[in-house]
Amino acid sequence: MIGDGAVRRVKIESASREIEVPAGQTVLEAALAQGIAYPHGCRSGRCGSCKSRLVCGEVDLLPHTPFSLTKDEKERGLVLACRAQPKTDVTVRWLAQEPVAYPIKTYPGTVVSNTMLTHDIIELRIAADAPMPYAPGQYASLSLPGLPPRDYSMAPSANPSELVFHIRQVPDGRVSSQIAKLAKQGQTLSVAGPFGSAYLREDHTRPILAVAGGSGLAPILSIVERAVATEMNQPIHLYHGVRGLPDCYGQDEIADLVRRHRQLTYHAVLSGPPSSSGGRVGFVHEAIAQDIGDMAGWKLYMAGPPVMVEAVGQVCLGKRLRSSDIHADVFYTPGAELGQVSAGE
Repeated sequence: MIGDGAVRRVKIESASREIEVPAGQTVLEAALAQGIAYPHGCRSGRCGSCKSRLVCGEVDLLPHTPFSLTKDEKERGLVLACRAQPKTDVTVRWLAQEPVAYPIKTYPGTVVSNTMLTHDIIELRIAADAPMPYAPGQYASLSLPGLPPRDYSMAPSANPSELVFHIRQVPDGRVSSQIAKLAKQGQTLSVAGPFGSAYLREDHTRPILAVAGGSGLAPILSIVERAVATEMNQPIHLYHGVRGLPDCYGQDEIADLVRRHRQLTYHAVLSGPPSSSGGRVGFVHEAIAQDIGDMAGWKLYMAGPPVMVEAVGQVCLGKRLRSSDIHADVFYTPGAELGQVSAGE
């Protein structure tokens, strides 16, 4: 932590900008607050999307997962912008490709529908006052009256004037548990976005691994649907990790995508007790380890809880997938900290 209360100067080479970072702020927090579209995902040291090179200067690195930034990467001068608090004036350069150039705006919106997809996942459809352009895999911040904003990823939408979200009702969640009650048809709210760098890279021509955990199917379906629609003809392997068969939603949409793309395969992996109605049992990272060999040159897109993202990432890195080819949208409970998580030392 910065102990002298000084404001540090941070030069961000990728954006050709120099900003001031107050004591206690990270490079990413300050950059976003000052209008820089810094590539990022979870903002909590879990995904690695904001990985950057520390060109010069010193930073304190807050706790993060070993998957998001390895010991070897730190020794090579890499940092996570979301975890880096400058100790001196510094210069950084992000590693991600230039982020998509969709403007971040706030849109007034109205709830069109609110329906249950599973026992705990809601499909929320919102009509914004103006279409919000976004890349498949990005997310937005929703604000309902009287509740703090929350980030949710966009699911595919056949109507360009509507935004679709899949929201899991977290037990005792301050916002998600209230969505079904408050987000009724006609309710007004605001949508800010788009955010996130875990979006589809349409210039990629090698195989794709797309992995969803629970409601993480929303952005993963957006990515796969876009890949199919734009005739990205390489093999696409779609895995959905859920607890039981009743949680396997979106089956009609997935069947249609499989029909349209001859090299798309789908695997549902059930982590709960075996069911009499069948289904592959285990954890999704175990299934990937069994099914897939060398992943050099592949792209990995994944969305879901931190434990799944960490496990899948480690498996794929062990199969020669480059860390720069991993694009993760990490779902986590707001306010959760990484105090008990190893910083990769």
